[in-house]
Amino acid sequence: MKEAYIGKALNVEIRDVPMPAVGPGELLIRAIVSGTNPMDWKMPKLVGGNAANHGDDIVGYVDAVGEGVTGFRHGDRVVAFHQMFTPHGS
Repeated sequence: MKEAYIGKALNVEIRDVPMPAVGPGELLIRAIVSGTNPMDWKMPKLVGGNAANHGDDIVGYVDAVGEGVTGFRHGDRVVAFHQMFTPHGS
């Protein structure tokens, strides 16, 4: 899978990373559109830290459903907000 990492110099690097595993209470979404806003891409410069994928807005399809999740199934179209400050942004 590809992720866009934003560094302290506000540079963007596209990286190949392993597909994350879906955990309990989670959905894995195959992103079709990934949104970001200025606060997302300015985070590395404002608070430091390692380069990361900071996008949180997602439009796509459910690829996997974690244990305990109800109301969603593989292939559902979704609009979602990724949990901020966790790995694998949108």
